[in-house]
Amino acid sequence: MENKPETPDSMSKNQFSMTAVLDAEKLRLMSEEGSPLPRLSTLMAELPERFIEAIEEALLPTPSYEIGYRFERILRWVADILYQLPLTQSSYTVTAESSRQKALEVTELIMHELSTFAEYLSKVLRTLAAGDEQLEKAAQTTGRRLTNEVVHLFKLPINKVKHDGYKLTWCEAKYNETVILGFSVYGPVAARTAGPATFHPKSPDIAEGYSFALFLRNTVRGLYRLCEIAESGVPSALTRENTQPSALYPGVLEPMRAVMPMLATLPRMGFPGENRHELCELILDGQTVRVLRTFRLAPLKPTAHITAYLSVVAPGHSYKLPFWSKK
Repeated sequence: MENKPETPDSMSKNQFSMTAVLDAEKLRLMSEEGSPLPRLSTLMAELPERFIEAIEEALLPTPSYEIGYRFERILRWVADILYQLPLTQSSYTVTAESSRQKALEVTELIMHELSTFAEYLSKVLRTLAAGDEQLEKAAQTTGRRLTNEVVHLFKLPINKVKHDGYKLTWCEAKYNETVILGFSVYGPVAARTAGPATFHPKSPDIAEGYSFALFLRNTVRGLYRLCEIAESGVPSALTRENTQPSALYPGVLEPMRAVMPMLATLPRMGFPGENRHELCELILDGQTVRVLRTFRLAPLKPTAHITAYLSVVAPGHSYKLPFWSKK
């Protein structure tokens, strides 16, 4: 598969690569065949009764239900943001500001939800492994992998918002006809100074800004990736080679059908540094989610114009702007 960054011109020609000649059998599955949900959902539905009882006694939601619930909830939020993004460029100030604020509020919800989804899956694995020292160690290892999957893009930013008084602030870049919309995690980074969290001595792992082109694609991919990691941690005695897709969770297919084509319209250019991330272009083939290809965002051109919307700070305080020198 092609991993090289592509130019906006080539992207426009290839944006919808899904055609009638698409050989679906050659594409990597993201969900289970015949369902938009991951195989983990089916495995959890087929757990022996004693493990289901153990999960209930641990006061955890039933996994076969909870996985579908999380998918529907997050996909609807992704769709909400995708609907808002064009309105943020409205010539009507009130409409543009309202849409920017709505997109940022929903972004916080997604960050929190994916972070807690990783925690939930880790708790389920620990419950399944309880009483077996070797399985318990394996569950801890898988739990760390789940945390690592969400830590940079979701967990660290939302923790700054929840615990340190930071805010998500709007940020956008324009290059020719390409408009890249996104946000920064903004707050106190030094005495009497506000700026992106990356400038804080204890938060260097948070980016100066995140484009929605990266964030939303990785949100959808992240749902499947978390379930893939969790599936690898399910004790082998509880897995089966051949499974039938569990009954479709009500409501998942509708937002999935809305999200997939809109994700394909997002820019293929990102904020500085985002071209190091490998992204997936997903398609919905009937009720099955497949990976059409992988790609990287093209780097932002040096002549691009970046606009940052800053939060109000106290008199006498200064700002550090995203994507300017740290010095």
